[in-house]
Amino acid sequence: MLQTIRGGVASWVVKILFAMLIVSFAIWGIGDIFRGAPPSTVVATVGEQEIDATVVQDELRQQITRLQQLTNNQLTISDTMRAGMIDSIVQEQIEGALLDDAARGLGLDPSDDAIRQAIEADETFTDPETGEFSEQRFRQVLAFNRMGEAGFVALMRQNLRRALLDQAIRTVPVVPDVLVDAVFAAERERRVADLVTIDDAEVTIDEPSDEELQAYHEEHADRFQAPEYRAFSLLTLAAEDLTGEVSVTEDEVRQLYDDQIDSFAQPERRRFDQALFPLDAQEQAAAFAEAVRNGADFAGALAEAGVADVDSQPIDWTTRDDMFPSSIADAAFALAPGEVSDPIASAFRIHVLRLDDVQEAGTQPFEEVRGELEQHLRLERALDTLFELSNSIDDALAGGASLEEAAQQVGTTVITVPPIAADGTFRNPDEAVDVPDLPDVLQTVFELAPDEESTLTESADGQRIFIAKVDRTISPELRPFEDAREQVLAAWQQEARTAAARTEAEQAVERLEAGDEPEAIAEDLVSATASRTDPLLPTAAGEDQGLPASVVDALFDLAEGETTAVDSGGYAYAIRLVEVVPADAAEEPDARAAIAERLSRDIASDFRATFLADQERRSGVEIDNDVLSRFLGEN
Repeated sequence: MLQTIRGGVASWVVKILFAMLIVSFAIWGIGDIFRGAPPSTVVATVGEQEIDATVVQDELRQQITRLQQLTNNQLTISDTMRAGMIDSIVQEQIEGALLDDAARGLGLDPSDDAIRQAIEADETFTDPETGEFSEQRFRQVLAFNRMGEAGFVALMRQNLRRALLDQAIRTVPVVPDVLVDAVFAAERERRVADLVTIDDAEVTIDEPSDEELQAYHEEHADRFQAPEYRAFSLLTLAAEDLTGEVSVTEDEVRQLYDDQIDSFAQPERRRFDQALFPLDAQEQAAAFAEAVRNGADFAGALAEAGVADVDSQPIDWTTRDDMFPSSIADAAFALAPGEVSDPIASAFRIHVLRLDDVQEAGTQPFEEVRGELEQHLRLERALDTLFELSNSIDDALAGGASLEEAAQQVGTTVITVPPIAADGTFRNPDEAVDVPDLPDVLQTVFELAPDEESTLTESADGQRIFIAKVDRTISPELRPFEDAREQVLAAWQQEARTAAARTEAEQAVERLEAGDEPEAIAEDLVSATASRTDPLLPTAAGEDQGLPASVVDALFDLAEGETTAVDSGGYAYAIRLVEVVPADAAEEPDARAAIAERLSRDIASDFRATFLADQERRSGVEIDNDVLSRFLGEN
């Protein structure tokens, strides 16, 4: 509810940038007009079309917003992820421009009637009451997005032109039966195998001597390395720590409430009893609804409904928008208190609802949100204070003060952090200290050179500033044998068990080749079990029978009667192929149809890629890596 307000809390870094901007204008005025043209913002050129960084920036912002909404603002966009998103957006823009060039060359141009029909069919511009296109709504949407009608029509024309051509080049003739049959035969063939499975954990191995373990420790030194550790000093301040030092009046809190009154609107909420019936129990559901209307107990009537697969799932307080699908929401919010609905069919069940209670729509009272609003104002002013203190810290350090002296000037102390690894593990757990925003701090610390001090840095959430200085660096080194003995022993034992299980599997293979039955072989091996698989598909990876993909892959490399040994995931397997079951299209028409559809999509995708590659050769595509690098650095 208060997300809109929270979004207005400015980052202290933004304020610094504004301050620098004001100073630069005060000093330099507008002389840049006479000192040359501004740097180019064109990230790519396709033929005569230019793709501007602002277009990429707008799309990037929209994609990030959508991702944050989907993850309830829990997703952190890393630099690598952002770079990948920008690269993808630029490629999409280039493909769109190539389609434009090709469409113009072919004379493709949607008619005005086609554009008008597309606009009128867009649900964005539909009046919710009449279900018809609303010119008033159309103009409101354009005004909200700061777009003129001519610009929107031009955008629609471009999108339709691209869509027409894209659809044309994706249209693929019917995939030849010979190709579909060949792929179907390969993908739907099944195989049956006899298995002797040896569990690594059950095999018997000898205990190693200390000499063997020490030799293993030295031979596999890279597996027993201690990570790099860094000890550092940290000056850190958070806005939350400063909220008690700022004042907020009752009138200011009340004014914020009045300004944001729309944010506190609460829609009508309802609570329901709900009975769920199978889709083939329409008559029983109707009889149940009628019985409850006539005064029968809800739970009792459901128990007497005479249907095995019924369930009672009450719906707690919910809004109309939160109910799905709309057919259920419409019926639910048309009920009066105590009223029972007719049976409503959804995709999976039949629903019968009884309205239990209603909370009318209204506005959340001031007293309920007063504390949160006051905290918001305090945090906003604390951020201003944090901005001022950050300037004081910078001034102190620029004047030659040490980190400790700068901390003292702003009323805080430096945290001394003992050696810690990049993953947050302290070298000595007994020395562990609490480090606020540890992931952000460690990322900065491990980017510094030995003895280097960071610049004033902002945490990812914009609520904290910090400066870190590396005091000591401990390079990665081989952990002493005594410290690593337990890990060395565990690794040695696992390797020995894997080797022993593999040896037993190879011995089992020899006996399978000699004609012994899997059950007899398993009886002679304490750690083994025997089984025969169900018919396995090559793509199934045997999950239903607990088989790893490597076993299934090996099975499909064998001829009937052949054997092999495979080890994977803590088990070793002796395998004998018993039977090959050919694919049968008559038995699996849906599977064959799905393969034909997939091949059609794949061929269409190949056609499109070939078409765009040819158009790229005709139009010419240039990407300005300097502009793109600058753009990546700014976003």
